[in-house]
Amino acid sequence: MRKELASDAVIDEAYRWLSKQRRPWPANADVWWLRSQWSTLKPHLQQQLLAGSYRFEPLSRVTKANGNIIHLWSAQDALVLKALAIVLAEVLPVSTRCTHVKDHGGAKAAVRAVRDQLCEHTFVMR
Repeated sequence: MRKELASDAVIDEAYRWLSKQRRPWPANADVWWLRSQWSTLKPHLQQQLLAGSYRFEPLSRVTKANGNIIHLWSAQDALVLKALAIVLAEVLPVSTRCTHVKDHGGAKAAVRAVRDQLCEHTFVMR
């Protein structure tokens, strides 16, 4: 599984995802440093993943303009997590009840499922 995780195909797909997701981020976000150094970082990251020596950084605590506090993975950690998700999606079964997954019905299916159960249950939890 490490070989697949560190493969060019998986790492490149995760990199494209990260670049798209964090495109609107401010100029001082770490994603821009990662993108500028990608040609040197990629082989080093692949080597760490193959060796099983990659370590995640602590989450960053960010206070948004509206005062909300969020916790964020570093750009590199987000990339590795996406690569793991790509590899694991091929191995782990996905329940049809996971409506957030493509072709599983989305929010409409989730709302229908709740509606169908309302007559039997008093409360609904998210």
